[in-house]
Amino acid sequence: MLVALSVFLLSNSAVFAEQAKLDVEAVHKLLDVLDAIMDKHADYASESARIDAMPETERGSALEAKASQNASDERINALIDTLHETLAYRMYFSQFRYTTREVHRRVLLALPYAAISSPGGISHNFKELCFHREAVRAWVDEVVGRIDVKRSRDVAEMWLPEGQYGLPPVHFVYDGSGDAFVQLGHVCFDLFGLVMRERPPAVRFEDLSAVDAHRIELVLAHEFHHVFARRLRQTHSSKLDDWRERLKAQLAERMVSEGVAMRCNVEGLRREVMEDPATLEFWFAQLNTKLAELNAGTLSEEQWQHWISASYQQPARERLKDFFTRKDADADIEHLMDQHAPSRPSLIYTLGWWMISRVLETPDGHQRVMQLLATPDRLFMTYNETVGDASALRVEF
Repeated sequence: MLVALSVFLLSNSAVFAEQAKLDVEAVHKLLDVLDAIMDKHADYASESARIDAMPETERGSALEAKASQNASDERINALIDTLHETLAYRMYFSQFRYTTREVHRRVLLALPYAAISSPGGISHNFKELCFHREAVRAWVDEVVGRIDVKRSRDVAEMWLPEGQYGLPPVHFVYDGSGDAFVQLGHVCFDLFGLVMRERPPAVRFEDLSAVDAHRIELVLAHEFHHVFARRLRQTHSSKLDDWRERLKAQLAERMVSEGVAMRCNVEGLRREVMEDPATLEFWFAQLNTKLAELNAGTLSEEQWQHWISASYQQPARERLKDFFTRKDADADIEHLMDQHAPSRPSLIYTLGWWMISRVLETPDGHQRVMQLLATPDRLFMTYNETVGDASALRVEF
């Protein structure tokens, strides 16, 4: 599937070189699935009340029976198949390996009565969407129609060497498992993860026309930057023979990539969290410990990759929780955690932002950062030269 997707994306990328395609098909296909499910359960209000009144021991069986009704419906299953075959979801399943088609199908079939356990809480987002389908169906076309992708490109080009840059195709989903990502020159943008999540649940679907398309444009600028910058790279970690040096270079590549792309769209709380001294001390200590283990031969490649992968999740959430607790111990921390989940300060984003910021502060900082886009393996050396030997926040690589 991944090979087929790669061939398809590459063969179509040239078509949209000068005019970006804004593809909302996946959102409408999802709404079609939810329409079919709600049509099947026209008695939802009374049945939901009946199930809620059941003893706990009986409720599970009743919910399973409702999911089985959906699972046996040919129309619902056919619509789910159609949803999964959209280009946006083919990209999605390639990017998020933990959310398989089978898991996604089980989430949908449990609706509208149950929001089952699911990656990223997507089942709760879909259950909520069941009752606001028409508002979102009209809004998605309206807000996408206001997006100026050329403005997104202009923002991205501020952090790129002079040159000619096309407009990548953009595919929208409504999900919540991620935010935005790039697959072989195409961009996928999650409207729930990047827009709806930050709206209070009680008024999430009210006044959708007030959603700021400019904020969407800035996130697209970030992703466009990734597309353009990958073509500039002159040094590639994959060519290094020593696997330890290759892992270090891969990490530096990702830090440069995110550290520069975030210039397009990061301000406010997310920037504050990534510049928090306690958070920085934690991640520099973690990084230097793992680098020392890698150099000493006590850390395997598999262990290193597991650490990098895990750094996006629980440790980053703990850092965000710690930040909010120190900022206001009396606040509703869990609500803040949910509302600002995309701002959790993970290793790569936090240290990438910090290192690139310090390089930019030098007299020729912009030029040096442009050079790092081409030779990202020089990041740790360039950063250490910038902060000096006296800094407590150095990379011991």
